[in-house]
Amino acid sequence: MIEISTMPPWLLFLMLGAVSAGGLYHLCLWLCRRNDTLQLWAAGWCAITGSYLVSHYVQVSSEAPERVVLGSRLMWVCALLIILVVVGLAQTLVRGRCSRRSIVFLGGLNATLVLVTMLTNLIATDQIYQRTDRLGGQYWVPVPGPLMVLLVPYIFAAFIYCFTIVWRATQLDRGERRAFLVSFSVYVAGGLNDSLHAARLIQSVRVFDYAFVAAAFGLTYLMVRRYTHLCESLETEVAAQTRNLRTRQEQLGALVRAGQVVMAGLDLQTVLTRLIGEASRISGAPHVAVLLRDGDSRRLRMAAQVGDAYPPGHELELGQGFSGIVAERGEPIYVEDVVDDPRNTIPDRDRASGIVAYLGLPIKAAGAVLGVLVFKTVVPRSFDPEELVILTSLAHQAAIAIEKARLYAALEDRVSHLQTVTRLNRMISSSLDGDRVLHEIIQAAPSCPALRWRPSGSRTKRRGCSRLSISPIRLWMPIGR
Repeated sequence: MIEISTMPPWLLFLMLGAVSAGGLYHLCLWLCRRNDTLQLWAAGWCAITGSYLVSHYVQVSSEAPERVVLGSRLMWVCALLIILVVVGLAQTLVRGRCSRRSIVFLGGLNATLVLVTMLTNLIATDQIYQRTDRLGGQYWVPVPGPLMVLLVPYIFAAFIYCFTIVWRATQLDRGERRAFLVSFSVYVAGGLNDSLHAARLIQSVRVFDYAFVAAAFGLTYLMVRRYTHLCESLETEVAAQTRNLRTRQEQLGALVRAGQVVMAGLDLQTVLTRLIGEASRISGAPHVAVLLRDGDSRRLRMAAQVGDAYPPGHELELGQGFSGIVAERGEPIYVEDVVDDPRNTIPDRDRASGIVAYLGLPIKAAGAVLGVLVFKTVVPRSFDPEELVILTSLAHQAAIAIEKARLYAALEDRVSHLQTVTRLNRMISSSLDGDRVLHEIIQAAPSCPALRWRPSGSRTKRRGCSRLSISPIRLWMPIGR
């Protein structure tokens, strides 16, 4: 009776426990994240690993020929299936998804080889013989069929393909890519060793079982490492998004406060000062200013500022300097380096104040440019689109404040004029002293547009008189009076 060396049951159970734990781990991850198919491929790898181990144990621990042949053929089926899984896993690892064309092709080819393995004697025959490896271990194996030797280049080509696409995958982390390349190298070496040994081309020791387990352990470790990095990146991203959210909340709060200032205040200087204070808080710019246009003229004058970006009483023409260009074009302008820009009209002052960047936003109302909201920073920075939206809203608030102040001033003037006209009308109606009446009218005429003076040279003259209109009363005064 020949003693057959078999795999110790405790070692089999240990390796099965390892690959089963890895398979369940990857399967649970895939169930939680269905869009991550990499975990499904890894779970499939572990499942086939377990099947391979059981098949190998059936082969080496049996003495009945039919059980030896069945175990061997199941081993080859698992080896063919693992080729499909390895290719799919490598493609998913590198590209984020698997090529359906390659999987369909390999699936069809492997399905054909599986049928050939299970139903014919081309891969493994029904005859068995006793094999002794280099360590002296003896076990029963089927006599290899004529096509078994052809599986060697097929397995080698599949693993070389996987090795190549991972080697070229620059998007992978360097440590992760090296680990996969080492795993593939060990894996293909173990697979080729066992294939050549089974085909009786070399005399060696079968190690693919252990390479299987080592690769499954390595794959699980790399997945855990990847998810650890993912969690760290996610925590960092959450912290960054939380900071951004707080910043946006502060900006919106400042915008609300600015709106309250605009709605509650009537004094333009006070409103603009508080408005640019909120603008400085939102943008982080230490120098914020508002330049207003004098009516329909082409001049801009300093209305309010935070910091000392501009000298007191600063004025400039439209088209002159950064702010003049903003007012003339009615479009925002951002300048990354103001000191070396030839359009800057005060480069020495900016250099002395340490100013680096400039942002100018037009203050518009009904399509007309009323002024410019200016931001100057002392550190290099850019303004993202969300910041520009909020800062542009501040420019709109400034436009509302300017229009509101102008309307209020016009209303006050109109009330004052109406009061003057009312007083004069009452005096004319009640007083008989013509000299006093005319004196009061002449005193009030320059400041009251309701009093319209027509000199004697006009078409509406009477001989020797000039006409003075006090709505709704019209007087004629002798020129000599």
